[in-house]
Amino acid sequence: MLLALSCSSRIGSVTLAEEENILKTLTWESEHSHAEFVSQKISEITKDAGLKRLTHLAVDVGPGSFTGIRIAVNTIKTLSYALELPVATASSLEVLAHQVPPGDTPVICLIDAFTQSAYTSLFTNVSGKWHSSDLPRVVKSLELKNLFKSKTLCLGEGFSKYGPDISEVKSLLIFKSEFLNVPTSTVLASLAHEKIKNGLTISWKQLEPLYIRRSSAEEKLLV
Repeated sequence: MLLALSCSSRIGSVTLAEEENILKTLTWESEHSHAEFVSQKISEITKDAGLKRLTHLAVDVGPGSFTGIRIAVNTIKTLSYALELPVATASSLEVLAHQVPPGDTPVICLIDAFTQSAYTSLFTNVSGKWHSSDLPRVVKSLELKNLFKSKTLCLGEGFSKYGPDISEVKSLLIFKSEFLNVPTSTVLASLAHEKIKNGLTISWKQLEPLYIRRSSAEEKLLV
């Protein structure tokens, strides 16, 4: 049984899954911190099954909300240590892309990184699976238009904020309402299941958040 946790955006969620079957998902919203929800929701979702039935853990390591990522990673790291369970990890951008069935149209995921920039990754279909040839990176808002070379499916809340900066290439942008613009633990659980089957897990000692850049507070101190 798998427990998956995502807190990299304003929407937090935790999912309990048995192999490919999603058993239950709990979702909440917090603009500032998920700390007050995480322990409560994990206790609630494991109330019937119990923590001892868990065999694997999964966590969205970011990028995104620094506070949310730290809370999620530290929570899963603690559970992994205490229960001696392996962890499957995924970036928030991977989770966004994974909700879309692989096809011929590439996917670009965009998450607001503030300071007029966004976290982004481009995903293309390789042998029936989404693949990104580059790591998640930060791109200045005025340079985002350079990411688009052909018709592209767009996912992520970054598009709503930086839409004016990519208006020149709007003819290449595809938006579909059936897909979510925030990462969710339900999609993470599905992605984690694939990674677990392929032996792509780590221990609590190896688990680290994917911040990419310093927090706004840290950057201000360096100015």
